[in-house]
Amino acid sequence: MKMRAPAVPLINCNPNFNIWSNENRLNEGITRHWSGVPHPMTGVFSVNGKDYLFMGNTSITKMEQITVDIDFFTTEYIFNCDEAKLAVRFTTPLLLNRLNVMARPITYIEFEVLENRGGYDCSVKFTIDDCICLQKKGQAEVVFEEFESQEIVGGFMENKGAKPLQYHGDRSSIDWGRICLASAESNAHIYSEKDCEGRTMTLEFSVNDKALIVAAYDELYAIEYYQEYIDCYWKKEADTIDELIKIAINEYDDVIKLCNDFKAPLEAKAFELGGEKYVELLKLAYRQTIAAHTLCEDKNGNILFISRECGSGAHAATVDVTYPSMPLFLLYNPELVVGMIRPIFRYALQKPWKGLYTFAPHDAGFFPILNGQTYPLGDGLNESTQMPVEECGNMLLICAAIAVAKGGFEFGDAEWELLKNWRDYLIEYGADPGEQLCTDDFAGHLAHNCNLSVKAIMGIAAYAILCNMRGNFKDAETYIDIARSMAKDWIKRADNGDGTYRLVFDKEDTFSMKYNAIWDMLFGTNIFPKDTFKKELKSYVEKRINRYGMPLDNRNDYTKSDWILWVATMMESKEDFEKMIVPLWRAYDETRFRWAMCDLYFTSTADHKEFENRTVQGGLFMKLLADSGKMKYDF
Repeated sequence: MKMRAPAVPLINCNPNFNIWSNENRLNEGITRHWSGVPHPMTGVFSVNGKDYLFMGNTSITKMEQITVDIDFFTTEYIFNCDEAKLAVRFTTPLLLNRLNVMARPITYIEFEVLENRGGYDCSVKFTIDDCICLQKKGQAEVVFEEFESQEIVGGFMENKGAKPLQYHGDRSSIDWGRICLASAESNAHIYSEKDCEGRTMTLEFSVNDKALIVAAYDELYAIEYYQEYIDCYWKKEADTIDELIKIAINEYDDVIKLCNDFKAPLEAKAFELGGEKYVELLKLAYRQTIAAHTLCEDKNGNILFISRECGSGAHAATVDVTYPSMPLFLLYNPELVVGMIRPIFRYALQKPWKGLYTFAPHDAGFFPILNGQTYPLGDGLNESTQMPVEECGNMLLICAAIAVAKGGFEFGDAEWELLKNWRDYLIEYGADPGEQLCTDDFAGHLAHNCNLSVKAIMGIAAYAILCNMRGNFKDAETYIDIARSMAKDWIKRADNGDGTYRLVFDKEDTFSMKYNAIWDMLFGTNIFPKDTFKKELKSYVEKRINRYGMPLDNRNDYTKSDWILWVATMMESKEDFEKMIVPLWRAYDETRFRWAMCDLYFTSTADHKEFENRTVQGGLFMKLLADSGKMKYDF
């Protein structure tokens, strides 16, 4: 990879087990949880009686890092010392077409001696710190337990007395469950050391050619879901984490082949559509997008794929996070998008939401506790904490996108009544939204929001698609006509006079990205007349791009990575697409802020503003989704 990534993914299983290197070199500093909390891992390579540090930050002589390469599933480092050359590969097989593999909280770490310049015996000490299972170093006693199960050598560390699912908060890490290291190498052994600062666990093994270890995390439970503890999805194939580790190690070669088979056509198509820099953006985004979720099933066996709003509040199953993230999942497994919105339907059908609001909720709780929204709901009139038009439009568009991708989407009577309520809300308030929040809420409340109105219009069109798929042809025609009529009026009121469109209806010479209009192109619904946005899009390329990208609107110079890809996908030429996305690549390559991939940053400086490690980076796959034709609907 030519990009100098702002942070390098190492272990990326779910929001809790998610470790990165924030340095140019793996042995320049400690590894960290995505939130920045220290989650130190240390690696020492021993050859010819000498110790060399390849990971972490100690006084041991450092190996020279030659390269680091980030792929969709694997991060590979190559190191050199006088006697040998060593490759270290971290692979988290987040296979969207193999949910049992994707759900395993396991990362493979493979070591290969590429050159041994004296035929020396080589070994590795791989050490993890106890703060990987603590909120804060030293907060509680951590205990160690060794296990040996059918040729698997390994051990656990856990916070003694910790209770599962008892803590939530933004930029927090897990302090319950067990961190595991294990290997099937014949001479591997594991041990733990304790001092006044805490405890470490070390797996030591020989590497005379190749060696494989795994890092795993047993969270005990995945989430609390409306007052019930829900098991992790991986427990469908193993009762215990050590049994799962054995399965994973035995399947290593097959899993690597599955990963290679999955990524080859993905990489080839991305290169065809957007070139090398687009491929690299997707490689950096892939694991982050998936690992900001946890996979489980409700008590009825229905998939739940729960997002965590990393770095933006820790909300769970957030609708306006699902909306930008879903292109990746619509491409490869739309059932996961169904799993994202199940908690929203459930919450909207129960009190206090039911009977209080006629619009869609924003979220279903704070990860990992999904018992409904916990912040003030108001009295049905005070909507200042909600996003009424935003989430109604999002839910209708999400449901239509799922239905088109799957070839159908069955709704119960109660869920269909919700969709009708949300449709009616958009018809009443969507043409010219009042002062309310939208997904770009970091910019504050905004009245007469033109882009939000586009979402409302396309949400009504999405409802028409759902009606048509259910055989309600008369209703389908009624609501597609309403959407087209609203679009015609929108063009008149939003026009700047030069074929570009305003940020808000009542202010001339303003602009904003009209990313919500992409659904008209994807569905092929022709809600807006052909070429409506041609001059708008051309103005983005000709007038709006700074060194690090196009600003979201005229109020500030910050932007959103997901929305850049959505409007870039609307461009007619590959040349214009690349003009939009190359500055985004440059922003990640040159930013001085070393966080997991952020999606809100300043286009003049590439400085991070907010929002790191969020699943919204799934929106970067929009170009691939559009090219696939999976969203086209013959109305």
